[in-house]
Amino acid sequence: MTETAALTVPVEIDNPHARKIQAIAEVFGQEFAEQFRDPVLCMEQTLWAPMPQGMYRRDFRLLSRSLYLESVYRRREGYNQDILDNFARMIGEKLAAITKLFESRTTQLTKLFKDNGHTPVEVYVKPQHIYAPVIAPGARSFIQLLERLDKYYQLTGCGTLMGLLDGGQRRTAELELRKAVRSFTGMVRTEQAKLRKESLRLQEERRGHAVDTEVEADVKQAERLADEAEQNMAESTEDMAAHVDPTEAGAVLDSIVATGVAGSTAATRGKAKAAASAPAPAAEAPAAPATV
Repeated sequence: MTETAALTVPVEIDNPHARKIQAIAEVFGQEFAEQFRDPVLCMEQTLWAPMPQGMYRRDFRLLSRSLYLESVYRRREGYNQDILDNFARMIGEKLAAITKLFESRTTQLTKLFKDNGHTPVEVYVKPQHIYAPVIAPGARSFIQLLERLDKYYQLTGCGTLMGLLDGGQRRTAELELRKAVRSFTGMVRTEQAKLRKESLRLQEERRGHAVDTEVEADVKQAERLADEAEQNMAESTEDMAAHVDPTEAGAVLDSIVATGVAGSTAATRGKAKAAASAPAPAAEAPAAPATV
């Protein structure tokens, strides 16, 4: 299976064990799936819009392999754990920030439907059923993020067809969230390079010394898998409109999130101000005394 093949595990595989093995193989490769010994949680999800589907196929593979690389380095004696802790912290914090952005934009768009008397409906007709192997909490959060992105695409597509958004507004709205995801992926690529730098340092330091051959074999496999995903991402020409230079990804993501949060805060303040300036409702007249 090529790196760009769709990650879809046939639902007709009724053997749960075999289905998990195939799910792992489609993200990490068959050899890895047959040797994998760590915990894995498989999540079933359906994505309807092409862009979230593409991000699962491409970005999820890169993230999963990077997170596996982190877990292998943690088993390597002498590896600087602070570097790994910073990497894990970055993953969690950035995914949380993007999730907050997605929730804010979805709330704003949902309100647009409500204010205009419309109810959003599903508009995409070619779902992709995924069975995602989760080997780290960050991978699970990313799948949930793609689910939110997919729902947002349903809203923008429906809003356009109902006349609530024009083509330019839809493109701008969708591009903002795609760039947030691509910026996150760019940060993962940049931070992963720091993990590899520490690995090389440790390798030079331990040259000529006895090493745990099993751990070293896992390290080599994890680094090879990460290299394949990185090369695939670097060579990808999908969605160039949302392309973000990995070296600038952190600044781009922070800017997108800050703008989104600021817009949401301003809207909330505007509502509060309007409520505060509205005339107080007239006091109700006292009820007439009951008569017998």
